Amino acid sequence: MECKEVIPVISIDKVIRSIDSIECLKSLGYSKLSIIQVKAYNNIKAGRSVIIIAPTGTGKTEAAIFPVMDIIRNKNIKPIAALYITPLRALNRDIEERLKKIGTCFGIDVVVRHGDTPWSRRRKIKKSPPRVLITTPETLQYLIVDQTYMDYFKNLRFVIIDEYREIVTSKRGIE
Repeated sequence: MECKEVIPVISIDKVIRSIDSIECLKSLGYSKLSIIQVKAYNNIKAGRSVIIIAPTGTGKTEAAIFPVMDIIRNKNIKPIAALYITPLRALNRDIEERLKKIGTCFGIDVVVRHGDTPWSRRRKIKKSPPRVLITTPETLQYLIVDQTYMDYFKNLRFVIIDEYREIVTSKRGIE
């Protein structure tokens, strides 16, 4: 007999209060949150820093991004309110679509900016930045010395580092 671990879940409407966000998230397939997601949500909403460590496929991305987007919306934090840092441009592209869909549920714009971003898009981002910016450590190094971005980063309230082990255990973690 195979033993499967049961992960407790909680209805999303017990955690998120905005009816519009709840309905939108449900339409994307998010009707329940795992215990990890609820704990992260409550801690982030309480202003605590968190590290989310869990197996692949357990909703770590959602655990980090749901409360961040909810706070950005509720407090109307100006751009750039959150940085989502991934170690690879390919991961940026993979996560972008998912975060954009989730962002629509909170009225939050999400944009990717990395080394392959065309110059026309870079100018547009610089002129009208998103509230959530997805980037790589290498691109972040360029952004933090740019005066325009330095001004935007004065609004920064959240930094989400995806696959942090990859970043800190490579030469990129030294930079």
